[in-house]
Amino acid sequence: FKVCMGRGSTNATPMFADGTPYAENEGLDNIDLAGFIFEPYNDGQFIVKTTWFKAFELPGMDPVPAISGDPMNPSLAMTPSDFTQYGDMQGAAISVLVDGITEDGYFADAKVFGSFAWSKTQPDDGSAMLGSADSETGTSYWVGAQLPVTEKGVVGLEFNHGSQYWRPFTYAEDTMIGSKIAARGDAWEAYFTYQLTDALSAQVRYTDVTYDYAGSQGFFGNFSGNAMKIDDMKAGASAFAAMGGTVDQNGAHNLGVVTGALMGQGMPMAQAQQTAGEMAGAAIFAENTVEAAQDFRFYLRYRF
Repeated sequence: FKVCMGRGSTNATPMFADGTPYAENEGLDNIDLAGFIFEPYNDGQFIVKTTWFKAFELPGMDPVPAISGDPMNPSLAMTPSDFTQYGDMQGAAISVLVDGITEDGYFADAKVFGSFAWSKTQPDDGSAMLGSADSETGTSYWVGAQLPVTEKGVVGLEFNHGSQYWRPFTYAEDTMIGSKIAARGDAWEAYFTYQLTDALSAQVRYTDVTYDYAGSQGFFGNFSGNAMKIDDMKAGASAFAAMGGTVDQNGAHNLGVVTGALMGQGMPMAQAQQTAGEMAGAAIFAENTVEAAQDFRFYLRYRF
């Protein structure tokens, strides 16, 4: 049983926030985390591990949308916000590793594992996390196997799936596409590892991720971590364009066209304006949303 605690100091402005990167800023609380790791069973072949944590004062930097101008032809602007804290989060997981499927023979050196994880947002009053002002639950499962193919070579295959509001702490991932474990969707990974010496190994690895929801690699706020369904986002953007709507990253100039079209379908003005704004937001998101990513890597690792 292990207890873990940590603190992320938050006493400086972000690097790209303004003209004073890393200037002292005492207006934000530190990010604290506490939890435990418990291994209820380990006989050398079957290993079970569990963990739980809670993190406090989680951050994000979300643009603030503002609709202004003529009610029938408003503009939608996205104004950058300051670094903001949105609430807390809990996480937990249980994993099982079988180190040697059989007592002897080929499968004695094979490994299989499975893991199930859970996360839960707890937004502050008046704030939203991952695109929702409610406390949302996310889940993920991860399975894999490693099989020997030569005396010193091992082939591995892994798959993981994350739900809409799944949010792990995997920002230390070293790939160009971000964390596969953070994927709100499906991720496949295959690799070959060769042990060159007792301490030195070489590995080639391929990862393929398909996202069902946006914001997998974002922070914890309402915008960058927004867990909108990508198909719904694309449908909203398509409907916006079909009604003659245009939008760019600095603002939309003809929401009135879409507002008028919606009112022509019998929608009240206030509702039509809100719906047009939401559709324009979907169009902005759609242009910046990654639906799939692939990564190929070669490693040389030295284990001290």
